[in-house]
Amino acid sequence: MNGLPIARATTADLEEIRRDLEEFWGSEDRALWTPERKQNISNLHSVMYVHEFADTSYVVRENDRVVAYLFGFIVESRRLAYASLVAVRDGYKKRGLAAGLYRAFAQDARAGGCVLLRAVTVSENAPSIAFHTRRIGMTMQGECRENGVPVVENYAGIGKHRVVFEKALS
Repeated sequence: MNGLPIARATTADLEEIRRDLEEFWGSEDRALWTPERKQNISNLHSVMYVHEFADTSYVVRENDRVVAYLFGFIVESRRLAYASLVAVRDGYKKRGLAAGLYRAFAQDARAGGCVLLRAVTVSENAPSIAFHTRRIGMTMQGECRENGVPVVENYAGIGKHRVVFEKALS
């Protein structure tokens, strides 16, 4: 993966990511990077990933700087691995870093007995949809259509439909 190793995420990594969120999440369209969006994305970056789910939260660093990360967790009772957040810093995109993080997560999930990998995005996030279906080989679940893609209705709450991706871990 470009010679950059994958490591477990630390509290310091999480703080760096939170500080630099716009470099990971705001670059597609700067006009969309509103204070509300920044706060919503910041809220998703909980310390639980580095405290409770440290075994399934990963970073890629270059020169002591986080350049990509994946925060996930395993639901043992359902044998499910859930990739909650994955992002790559501006200037490092299109280098295979996110795909490499997914491979590491899937490998650890398989070793932990998981048989299914899941991720979620919003229907407006065309780059995420393309990445998950083309690069990761995940299929979209759901029967309702929103913005031309299948969604699972009310997945994130009433009226909050989501694109749900799944892939068998065999």
